[in-house]
Amino acid sequence: MILDKKCCLDDNNEKSTGSKLKLYIPILISFILLSTTVLWGDIDKMGQLVLFYAAYFIVARKALWKAVTGIPKRGIFNEHFLMSIATIGSFFIGAYSEGVAVMLFYEIGEVIQNAAVNRAKKFGSVSKCMMPLFRDKKA
Repeated sequence: MILDKKCCLDDNNEKSTGSKLKLYIPILISFILLSTTVLWGDIDKMGQLVLFYAAYFIVARKALWKAVTGIPKRGIFNEHFLMSIATIGSFFIGAYSEGVAVMLFYEIGEVIQNAAVNRAKKFGSVSKCMMPLFRDKKA
C-alpha cells in the first residue's frame, strides 16, 4: 500500500525556525535583564526598578494581554489573569526579582507545553495516515 504523501509528509503546518526563535527571544532578553539586575550590585535603586520592569514587561506582555482580553470570555479565574495578579502583587510588596522570575518560568512552561502539544498533534496525524497499513486484512 502506498502512503498518501499529502497526508503524511505535509510539513507546511510546522513553524519555521524564525518563528520559533521569536518565542525564545523575549525569554532570553528577560533572563539576561533579570540576571544582570540581580548579580550586578552597583546599580542604584531606580536603575534596578527600570531593569526589573523592563524584564517583566518583555516576558509578560502576552500573558497580560490574554489576562485582559480573557476576562469577558472566561472570567477572572483563568491562568493568565491569576498569574498576572500574582506577579503584579509581588511588585507591590517589593519582591521585584521574584515577580519577574515567576513570570519568566511561567512563559518557559508555556513554550514547552505548546511544543509538546504540537508534537502530539504531528504524531497523531502521522498515525492516522499509517492506519491503513495496519488494518486487519480479514475478508
